[in-house]
Amino acid sequence: MKKLFTCFHNDKGTITVYLFYLATLLLLLAVSVVQYYQNETNLAEMEIEHLKLEMLQQLAYQSLINDWEQWEGQEKVEFQYPIGEAKVSISKQAEALTKIIISGSTEPPYQRSRTYHYNNP
Repeated sequence: MKKLFTCFHNDKGTITVYLFYLATLLLLLAVSVVQYYQNETNLAEMEIEHLKLEMLQQLAYQSLINDWEQWEGQEKVEFQYPIGEAKVSISKQAEALTKIIISGSTEPPYQRSRTYHYNNP
């Protein structure tokens, strides 16, 4: 009687073990590629959020400096922008030096603060 599965069984043994190792390696490769893709997309999203927060801080700082006479006496100022909001805390350090802390926030939980020192004109 002729053997039907001669490619899997022969006089030297079976190759099923080798096929199992090959399938395992291919599965590990596929999982690592998917994981790499997920990491890259998460990193891109976090970078976009970082850029939004930087832009919020720069917009708030520029708005504050452009209209400095209007905001000079206040301690807290808030700016609303389409991408988020910026809260500004103003405190005088010395006669000619003002400390400005700008906290930008977008969709929760993304928030970032930066401190500026402004020399009064």
